[in-house]
Amino acid sequence: MSNKVLYLGKVRGLGYDIQSIIAKLGDKEDFIKYIEVKSTKRLTCTYINDIFWIDTINLTRNEWIAAQQYKDLYFIFRVYFTCDGVYIFILENPIQKHQEGKLTVTPTMYRLTFSNNSVDEIVDKLKLENK
Repeated sequence: MSNKVLYLGKVRGLGYDIQSIIAKLGDKEDFIKYIEVKSTKRLTCTYINDIFWIDTINLTRNEWIAAQQYKDLYFIFRVYFTCDGVYIFILENPIQKHQEGKLTVTPTMYRLTFSNNSVDEIVDKLKLENK
């Protein structure tokens, strides 16, 4: 068996941070996982068995599009760095979970694209004075 992990977090626009390729003997094609990592530093780990427990993360538009594109090959790794250690919660195929009502997605940003006919005023050659 051969494994290969590519860290792509510095590459903008992909919609995932890690591409994990797992090739098994006898398989004709590689199995690829697309992994988005969302991390938080905390004093303690969250108590997931609490019935009132809930967590929120922000996804970019590209991350949500990648989740739609790769479906069951797309994973979100929710990582908590705590004093006790590192905890990782893995969400497989968030698109399916959204369709099943297991998680909610709320668009929170708008992308505004404008051209020169939208500009009302230009402040040109603004100079800042050192005080």
